[in-house]
Amino acid sequence: MTAAWVTIALLVLGVPLLAFWVGGRRFWGRLEARAANDPASEIMRRHGLTTGEAAAVVDAVTRGAALEDRRQRAAAVELAELTSRQLYPTWDEASNWRRVGLVFTVLWVLLVVGSAVFTAVFRGLGEVSWLHLVWVAAVVGPPLVQGAKLRKTIALNATSGDEGDPA
Repeated sequence: MTAAWVTIALLVLGVPLLAFWVGGRRFWGRLEARAANDPASEIMRRHGLTTGEAAAVVDAVTRGAALEDRRQRAAAVELAELTSRQLYPTWDEASNWRRVGLVFTVLWVLLVVGSAVFTAVFRGLGEVSWLHLVWVAAVVGPPLVQGAKLRKTIALNATSGDEGDPA
């Protein structure tokens, strides 16, 4: 009975005090400073794009599409390169944690796929755990597709439409 009252007292008094204490930390000020330094917004500003044009650029980068306007194409290439560098850094640029995560992911994929192949060969297709293969596809597929879309955006907008543009 006493433990219940102590727990209730800690929740009633401790949680608001903890929230007050966490709210006063300098950590939150650093988050606001980081938000003010947005590279994507800086790219759009540097190319003189309106809000609608910036939305079209972001949409094209996300979909891997070509744009007509020269300024939008240049911004799309720059934004796609920036996104690619941030999401998919080279081995030398990646942090140690990212390298460890990549190694573990590759080992996990090899283990799951190897296990499925082994099971299919020696026990038959009916014994394969297809759910594990779906998980591999769900983990590995989206980054590969997004990387391909970023490369496509760069390829389509780096050279297309330079002739006949009056701007």
